[in-house]
Amino acid sequence: MTIELGSVLGAITVAVLAIVGWAGPRWTKEGRLLARIRRLGDAHAALPESSERARLGVTLTELARDLNAWNAADQRMVRRWRIGAPIGALLIAYAIVLAIWPAMNLDLRTLWVWSLVIGAIAGIMAVVVTQIVERLVVSREIAALRVARERAFLRGESPAPT
Repeated sequence: MTIELGSVLGAITVAVLAIVGWAGPRWTKEGRLLARIRRLGDAHAALPESSERARLGVTLTELARDLNAWNAADQRMVRRWRIGAPIGALLIAYAIVLAIWPAMNLDLRTLWVWSLVIGAIAGIMAVVVTQIVERLVVSREIAALRVARERAFLRGESPAPT
């Protein structure tokens, strides 16, 4: 590996680490809720006693309720996929690299670049799978809530507030 290639790979690594450090918490609903609660909580603490502060307190309470619902036991499958998808993608990437590279007899520079490409694809696939599962779980919860409300309506009960 030449000095130039090592420098380019180092610069790419530093940029990717900065991007992942910034975007990582924003990839999940939990991270987005925590960031929003943190920002609004700082604003709530800075406001003097007023009706705006009271409304902001109500908003913070609703966000905290959403965060508690997100961390409930129903989200266990999402958390498993969030951990399992990157591990599965990493194992598949290692299997590809270890199975194909010896048969191809490529030079070291080409291997470095292709390993970087396969690792990036594995990371992207892990994020995509996690996001799809997260959306499926949320849509299932919404459907279950809708069915429960419909059943309560048919029994003549008042539906529970959402």
